[in-house]
Amino acid sequence: MSNKYQTIKAEFDRLIEKHGRLTPEIIVQEASKKDSKLHPFFTWNNAKAAHAWRLEQASYFLRSIKVTIEAPDGSQTKARAYVSIRQEEEESDDEDMSGRGEYMPLEVVLQDSTMSAQMMDDAKRELRSFQRKYQTLKALTPVMEAIDELLGVAQG
Repeated sequence: MSNKYQTIKAEFDRLIEKHGRLTPEIIVQEASKKDSKLHPFFTWNNAKAAHAWRLEQASYFLRSIKVTIEAPDGSQTKARAYVSIRQEEEESDDEDMSGRGEYMPLEVVLQDSTMSAQMMDDAKRELRSFQRKYQTLKALTPVMEAIDELLGVAQG
């Protein structure tokens, strides 16, 4: 863990000790104090912070819109209307992207072999992330084994 994250973790632990819980509100309240160890990790320029918040709102809307599609088994299911597709850095000269993925309509992605392969890679990456996050929950062992099988992980 980098020094930055060690500092943040130590402060979060201190805040839990002080408040008995940890919430974004508590963190921001503490970080707003200029002498707080958390203060330098936040954007205090309101124009920049407002723009970053609007980007988060736009991302939320992109994730929230659903369409009804036919699942492989023929049933109807809801899915996100737009999916994130990461563009290779050399392909995009838009400086405003700031490393964010671009969103494409689901039906376009599913019809394009390159984009659908990337969507599959993203799904596998998210499954691995799920495994890392919940690996300590014994009740999910069968789920973890099914993910390993799906991902082709050798069983030991």
